[in-house]
Amino acid sequence: MTRPVRRRMTRWARKSAAPTSAVLLLATLLVLLLPGTADAHAVLKSTDPTDGQVLAQAPRTITATFNEAISLAPKGNQLLDSAGRPVPADIRSVNDTVIYTPASTLAEGTYIVSWRVISADTHPVGGGISFSVGKPSASSVAVPDQVADREVNVLRIGAEVLRYGGVLGFAGLTAFGLFIAEPSVRRSAAFARRVRRTRDALAAAAVFGAVALVPLVKLWQDGAGVGDLFSASLWPAALSAAPAAAAALLAVGTVIALVAVRRELPVVAAAGAALALGSLAVVGHTRVYGPGWLVLAADLLHLATAALWFGGLLGLCLLFVPDRHHKVAEVASAVGRFSGAALWLVAGLGASAVLLWWRIADSVDSLWTTGYGRLVLVKLVLVLAVVGVAAWNRYRLVPSMHSGARREATLGALRRTVGIEAVGLAVVVAVTGVLVSQTPREELTAAPAAAAPSPAGPKTLIAAIGDGKATMVISPGKRGVNALQLSLVDGQGVPLVPHETPELSVRLPAYELGPFKKPLSTTGKGTYEATVDFPLDGTWTVTLVVRLSEFESPVVSQKVVIP
Repeated sequence: MTRPVRRRMTRWARKSAAPTSAVLLLATLLVLLLPGTADAHAVLKSTDPTDGQVLAQAPRTITATFNEAISLAPKGNQLLDSAGRPVPADIRSVNDTVIYTPASTLAEGTYIVSWRVISADTHPVGGGISFSVGKPSASSVAVPDQVADREVNVLRIGAEVLRYGGVLGFAGLTAFGLFIAEPSVRRSAAFARRVRRTRDALAAAAVFGAVALVPLVKLWQDGAGVGDLFSASLWPAALSAAPAAAAALLAVGTVIALVAVRRELPVVAAAGAALALGSLAVVGHTRVYGPGWLVLAADLLHLATAALWFGGLLGLCLLFVPDRHHKVAEVASAVGRFSGAALWLVAGLGASAVLLWWRIADSVDSLWTTGYGRLVLVKLVLVLAVVGVAAWNRYRLVPSMHSGARREATLGALRRTVGIEAVGLAVVVAVTGVLVSQTPREELTAAPAAAAPSPAGPKTLIAAIGDGKATMVISPGKRGVNALQLSLVDGQGVPLVPHETPELSVRLPAYELGPFKKPLSTTGKGTYEATVDFPLDGTWTVTLVVRLSEFESPVVSQKVVIP
């Protein structure tokens, strides 16, 4: 009696162990060969010369240094004169620095330096500064806008939603069909057909989204349009980048899972689905925030629990389709098994989400002060709503089905609430697809906010400094080089002389510019002036530090709209 069973188990083990080992080995090698994590998103640390600086002699090189290794985008890196004409220069990146070497000595006047670099998380980072040799030019152009093409951005986000939704649904539904549904239900030809069709459609959507992202991410990085899709220079670079590796990993895992399901190799199928699920962690925010092992582990836990929850709900929806071969007891058993696991899934989702937010966003207030944080709040509200529906199912409807009273009516109610739960999670998955295409820390690469219309002319900013006030007048008050006059008075209106020369800095959060310090020169008692360059229009933040005494140094910030 025992020998046939032993032979059958050994034969199954031999059929599944070798492919499973190969899948796991492939996954390990791919993860190890993929780029490691960086310390943070690429942020400009310094430039030489600084923004707005006036040099006595022409520099041999101009540098822009970031906080991590970067690479140059094909477009957007240039050196311009005050009229916007390109100045011949050799531009290259060395580790974390972009180096501009003019082909000849720069003549007197103002120059514009712009950059567009690719961060480790595949996000493009653009910006620029201006400086002058000898004395500033009478007028100067602004740093060229480097806004991503709208059509490319919409297509990229749509592809991300397809990829995420497809992979999560595919992996979760595969697990449901293999391990959660009752064996008698799995043997139902109608149910197996519904699961197979849905699973295949989700797999196709996932692979299509991942493949579409390969050129779209490259177009987005380069600031190119859809018309450049068939450019000869696009594809070699796109196929050698991380999104291509992620697409290959997803395709391999999906094929392994689909083939293994058809050959009734559940362990191999689960390993293939896990491989496809792991492809979502190849690129994105978790590849650039550390410690790498912790963030990657949290991301994989988050993905696995989300997939099991979403795919399980899809499986229950398919199970609720009327089928004469299904008994109410079998459906109730599957619902009970899934609802029992759902508690742990929610706990895993919550723990991994908190850990990821802590390492990626790095602050609580960014939940409501950044676009990324507000989108996370939307996702949180949706998840809580779904959890509420799931709790109703778990503690009200499922016990009623097991009690035997009004099973058919309870089954109908459960069918409706599970459908609502599945739709809610589908919306959450769509929001997640949008989230992964955004930048967690808005001040780094957020799209420029539309500035309120502002009339041309000098801008006056007034701020309280202790008992007195600081008045800053910016003229001409428009994009380009401006003069800033600062006057300080005490509470009686008498000119105020601080303990040290005040410190002035400006920044444009929407374009990741700054803060840039602007040296102030004393022009009289309590009065100062500085040259400030606003290379882009938008809402700038002007920050002033006034050291009133050895122990008192108030800091004030004012916003000014530069048209």
